[in-house]
Amino acid sequence: MPHSSKPLPRTIEIDVADPATEEVFPTSLLDGIMRKIYNPVTLTYSLDDAADLEKIISTTCAGLQTLMRDEYRFLAASVHEDPTTGHSFAKRSRGAAQSRFTIHVNDLRHTTTTPAFPTYAALAAAHFPVSALEDPRLLPPSFTPFPATPADGSGIPVTLVQLNVIRGGLIIGLAINHRVVDARGLDAIVARWAAHTRALFAPNVYAAPPPPFEHAELDREPLNWAAAEVAKGKKSKVDWRDPAVPSMRCLPDGAPTGPGVKPEDMASRIWHVSASKLAALKARASVAEDGGGGGGDAWVSTNDCLTALMWRCITRARLARHGIDAVSCAKDTRPVKLMNAIDVRAYVPTTPAAATAASSSFDSDDSGSGSGSGTEGSDTDSDTGRRPRPTSSGNGIGIPDAYPGNTVMFSHATLPLNTLLSPSSPSPSSPDPAFRHVALAIRSAISYYRSPSTLRRALSWIASCPGRGVGTIEMDFDVVLGLDVVATSWRVLRAYERADFGWSSDGGLKALRWAAPLFDGYCFFYPTRKAGAGEDEGVEVYLGLERGCMERLVADPELREWAEVRGE
Repeated sequence: MPHSSKPLPRTIEIDVADPATEEVFPTSLLDGIMRKIYNPVTLTYSLDDAADLEKIISTTCAGLQTLMRDEYRFLAASVHEDPTTGHSFAKRSRGAAQSRFTIHVNDLRHTTTTPAFPTYAALAAAHFPVSALEDPRLLPPSFTPFPATPADGSGIPVTLVQLNVIRGGLIIGLAINHRVVDARGLDAIVARWAAHTRALFAPNVYAAPPPPFEHAELDREPLNWAAAEVAKGKKSKVDWRDPAVPSMRCLPDGAPTGPGVKPEDMASRIWHVSASKLAALKARASVAEDGGGGGGDAWVSTNDCLTALMWRCITRARLARHGIDAVSCAKDTRPVKLMNAIDVRAYVPTTPAAATAASSSFDSDDSGSGSGSGTEGSDTDSDTGRRPRPTSSGNGIGIPDAYPGNTVMFSHATLPLNTLLSPSSPSPSSPDPAFRHVALAIRSAISYYRSPSTLRRALSWIASCPGRGVGTIEMDFDVVLGLDVVATSWRVLRAYERADFGWSSDGGLKALRWAAPLFDGYCFFYPTRKAGAGEDEGVEVYLGLERGCMERLVADPELREWAEVRGE
């Protein structure tokens, strides 16, 4: 068992700033429309029995210190809102306490606790199940998914970190506030933290230091041009009562919080869709010989097809809750929505004069024909292939891939209920026009919401909303206990390649997981696991759903044809 010369659990404080200075970190328009919730994740690693736990802990903390002190300084700040304007920002105040960051170190090796935390071997054998990795013990005691603004004005901490020692492994519990970082930003931050730690833990093995940090990639001002235009009274100001895109709406008195689902009434599952099944699923959305399904020879991505599958199956599982049977569903034309959170780093205009290029010229494909590196993409995108890099030629389109802030737009694909749930072709090995129609609707929505002209209108509208959208913009869908669905793809996150801290016993990261119970009707597509996964490893789909609906979904014949539940 890994040994430590110091008692656990404990806290470790690291110096991250000069206590005599105060720092303010502006946020962008796309940051401001995000709620002040955390993105909580766990990163699971294996450890040798002879591992030097003290060295692992000390170098991991030292790597984090370099990251927060010298590079991503906003990580040590807190989220605030100006009481007069409503604008959001991050700030680190003066003082000794504000210049230090606390890392929690937890010991989950004891078998006398109730319940005893699983061993690393047990987690791996069960494919790192939701039932174990949604454990609240893996995150710092102060974590809550929906943090309230402290009455003392101290703000909401941007970052929370806990190192959890388990039998045979270590799990990092990390939560970064969504107001300042999106999933691709979190991915870049973890990669940099891991690189610093590797260099400290095994300098003879990892001789090359991390590449120089590009501070220019932290600049959020290119996404605030519309706010500057509106503040100057220029023509970018628009009527906030007329949304620029149908996926969002502005409520000047603040977005209401719905009743939600009681935790005891929620269920979470992970499905696995193998690589071979993914290929077959995409073939199912190919053009039929008779041209059925529409769209001509229009391309759809693998993720479009996976999203179409989950949209159909989740919606079907919710019908009974709404009193809809098969007979009435066949005639039911009410519109139902899929919200896709898509990354727009390569497409967002950064100047008011940016070209309003057609979305098709910026769209990506997964055929390998693009000009990118093959590892680029989106944290929340329905593409997993290559895409063009943002240019630096002055056309004002795109920001750097490593930019950590939010660059997410919310797309809506809308279909009549009976069209979405049209009967599929009986043969899963042949093209299915009904399924292709759903995948094409998803692709069309993504292309529209990625268009620089659409994004330009959206930014001008957000800047014109009260408080620049902070606390007043909400997504226009009915997902919680409704018939709409939210899909978020993390497939292109590179954590399995880059989140190697150097001390894992047989390679790098073994499992990336969302660390808290998921919201009703939200599904995540995880990146493909590498080390320890099977040859046909594909995509893991993580879903939260009301318990009765989840029971129906687990039994859904269409989903069972393509995916299997993991971790049960």
